[in-house]
Amino acid sequence: VVLSITDNQTSMVTHELKDGVLHARVHHMFLGAPASIQNALVRYIVDTDADAGWKVDLYIEQNTKTLNKRQVLRHDGRVHNLTAIYNEVNARYFEGRLSLKITWGRAYRARGPRKSMRLGSFNYHSGVIRVNPALDRKWVPRYVIALVVYHEMLHYEFAPKKGEKRRCLHSSAFQEREAQFKRYKQALAWEQKNLPRLLRS
Repeated sequence: VVLSITDNQTSMVTHELKDGVLHARVHHMFLGAPASIQNALVRYIVDTDADAGWKVDLYIEQNTKTLNKRQVLRHDGRVHNLTAIYNEVNARYFEGRLSLKITWGRAYRARGPRKSMRLGSFNYHSGVIRVNPALDRKWVPRYVIALVVYHEMLHYEFAPKKGEKRRCLHSSAFQEREAQFKRYKQALAWEQKNLPRLLRS
């Protein structure tokens, strides 16, 4: 087992089995967790135990509230306002019923050349959508950012219910809903064409 302790507020627990070695990345909040929570964390990672997973989720939710008190949300970019985009997407595709938070993420400086980029993320426990600040450019169409926001809002809609095992993040039902975005194909085509430029920004 290779264990890494992180301060990543987007993914509190991630793990994968690679060449017979279990690689686990765990938020530092678990260092001070009670033995019962640490045991549940092990059962969740090793056995995908659903009950243990919900104990871990509850612990993350309770501790994320403390982390969020120090969290500053930035809606206004140099070019694009995320609150305005979120409100438009919420009204058009979710009847205005979602109550999530949104912010520009932190600028990330890669140590070497990159081949891919994560344009957005959603934290199930804090309810925060983060959008890559590389999209805050005059040459980035508003509808491209709107699709990123819509995609992350769908992750909330398709979140597993209590007692349910983790599901495929991008199931066929998820993809069908995502394709209902008005300029879906146009936005994907723009992303594909302009990815090299985004990676340099």
